[in-house]
Amino acid sequence: MNKKPVLPGVWWVDIPEADYQILCSAPMDSIKHLIKLELIKKAEKNGKSYEIGPNVILLSDTPIQNGRFWNLAEFPVLHMLFRRGLGIPNHPGNDGSKPILIGQKSQVERVLEYIHRGIYGLLSKKEMSNYGVPKKDLDNLWQLKLQFAFGNIKPARKLIDTYILENDRVVLPGNVTLQREDVNCYTFQFADQSVSVDMNLPPGKDWYPSFSLNHINVETEYFSVIHIGEGNGWGPKKPCMGSIVIFRGHRYLIDAGPGIDFSLDALGIDISEIRGVFVTHVHDDHFAGISTLMRTDRKINVYITRPVAATVRFKLASLLGRPPETLDQLMNIHYLDEDIWNDIDGLEVRPSMSPHPVETTIMFFRAIWKDGYKTYAHFADIISLKVLDRFVADGKISKQFQEWVTAAYAVPADIKKIDAGRGLIHGTAEDFAEDSSKRLILSHIEDELSDAEKSIGVELPFGVVDNLIVSRGNRYLEDAARLLARTLPGLMEDDYKLLLNGKVQRIAPGSHVLQEGSTPKSLLYIIGGTIEVAFSKNLPPLRYAAGSLVGEIEILSYQPANRTYTAKNHVKAIRIPVELYHHVLNKAAYLAKRHEILSRRELLYSGKFPGDVVSYPRLDDLAEAIEEVVWERGKKIDTAKDELYLLISGSIEETSGGSTLLLAEGAFMNFPSVNRGTTQLLSEGSFMNLPSVLPYMELGDSPTWKVAEKARVVILPGSLIREVPILVWALIESSRHS
Repeated sequence: MNKKPVLPGVWWVDIPEADYQILCSAPMDSIKHLIKLELIKKAEKNGKSYEIGPNVILLSDTPIQNGRFWNLAEFPVLHMLFRRGLGIPNHPGNDGSKPILIGQKSQVERVLEYIHRGIYGLLSKKEMSNYGVPKKDLDNLWQLKLQFAFGNIKPARKLIDTYILENDRVVLPGNVTLQREDVNCYTFQFADQSVSVDMNLPPGKDWYPSFSLNHINVETEYFSVIHIGEGNGWGPKKPCMGSIVIFRGHRYLIDAGPGIDFSLDALGIDISEIRGVFVTHVHDDHFAGISTLMRTDRKINVYITRPVAATVRFKLASLLGRPPETLDQLMNIHYLDEDIWNDIDGLEVRPSMSPHPVETTIMFFRAIWKDGYKTYAHFADIISLKVLDRFVADGKISKQFQEWVTAAYAVPADIKKIDAGRGLIHGTAEDFAEDSSKRLILSHIEDELSDAEKSIGVELPFGVVDNLIVSRGNRYLEDAARLLARTLPGLMEDDYKLLLNGKVQRIAPGSHVLQEGSTPKSLLYIIGGTIEVAFSKNLPPLRYAAGSLVGEIEILSYQPANRTYTAKNHVKAIRIPVELYHHVLNKAAYLAKRHEILSRRELLYSGKFPGDVVSYPRLDDLAEAIEEVVWERGKKIDTAKDELYLLISGSIEETSGGSTLLLAEGAFMNFPSVNRGTTQLLSEGSFMNLPSVLPYMELGDSPTWKVAEKARVVILPGSLIREVPILVWALIESSRHS
């Protein structure tokens, strides 16, 4: 037996005598890391090549670590079924066994459902009809799904063997024993050998991608496309296929592949700057980064057709262990109608169905300009026309349907990006050899393009920008004006122009923009990118994103900086002289309000309350909404209110499950008590009230309280907390570790 580290909290255990190659934990792109580490190897048998890799997955006890899904087993299982060959009859790697999942019952059941949806999407004609597949296309699309599925939709347990831990122990065939020692800590035993693994993410560590990216200073225009990925779910050197559409300063993702936050950081785009995401389908190489978007400062806008939305709901419900409708509490869903132009704040998008094993749409984007429309087409994922020919020849799919698909693929665009990944379920470049688009980009490529493919289209490196419509004026100043109106609402238009009269500065990653101990002579107003803050005292780091005023705290307090501000990536900003800032805020009688907001802001990140996860200026929104009250001794607290309470001073008696706890200064009230039947003094920053604020998460019952000593309390409205997804997740994770 031997083990090797794959990622922090992820291990490879090899038991050659029992023929087990075990992946312990499966965060996104774990299969790429196995390929990169050469733990997946090429093999040949009877003249046929295939791959040897994992055949067992040990699931994490904790399905989410540091805000990322930790049991994304779809691609590892797909590798076992199709690249290793366990799911292909007469394949040289098929030894009659199935992929194996091991874990606690709740996790195994969740992952089976998630994989099932990832392989098949909607599972019946009835589901397809109920969730928006047009009646005219239903028969063809169902037969197409069956063709991809080799004739029938198999239950997950027909594809995968499972072993459930009972009393923290399980015995695998071959007399391999697995013992659970603690949360995410396991020991494998075989004969006289043993190996232990700890699948907990170590403190200060995080998942990272298999590829590396350099920081790029991208310049975009009125209507632009940034190409952020041309790979697929297998090639470890490239981000997965994806793009960013820029329109009027707003940034929209097309799909959210693994490591999307790393890609955005490399481009100098803070995740809070993403206005929305267009989802083409739910395969993990296009979808796994969705957990990142669920941890932003605002509910992300998701633009999606109804059939694809149903698959997203089902898949996320499985991963979260929540009902499908929970997704609507975490995101703003905007339905797109197929085959017509949908208006998204002036940007028009037309999705069309694309043949694929799961419900999928290709998308066309356009914007009007002086010489007509400029268009971008994003084709992920598509079918080879030869494969479609074969399906039609079998008599299950109509010729008319084939002609419709062929015509949809042939629609020209100024820029067209296509899936040229080859194989049974992907497109081929040769189908676009006669395409009349002005620029053809080949994507979804695992390796290198062939000479024949290079004669048809190009593969682009990360971060290339195509500008479709050039800005007439200074677009950065337009962005800055829009952001400043959100940061400092209520000023006169001329005052905004006065504050933004400086030149746009570009700041390189790693640059110190304000040193600890120095007194700023101007404010730095961020209009793009991220500034990080390292405190000199024991406080968590903070993130200044677009719309933030760096140096404002120091200027208003007349104190030198007690922290160092550093550019995390390429930052675009404008310098605002101190005199102008004071002049404008005094003129608008706004200076006192900024003082008040900044003083309240410190309450949200000075203790255990996870305010540090929220970037400025979103933290200002929370600070402005705070209500401070004083509760007299003996007052009973109404736990039914949609509010979160922060205890600043005094003490409160908490009764839960027959036990009493005394809450001291710094405690948040109204989350389920962890230590029932005990008495304890909660430390500064502890928080409660999640059952009232987040009823859809079913976090348990609230205790009851009575003020034991006159208390000063800060109240946060639950309605606002629910609009800050990253804060919701941080509150839940913090409460579970209380």
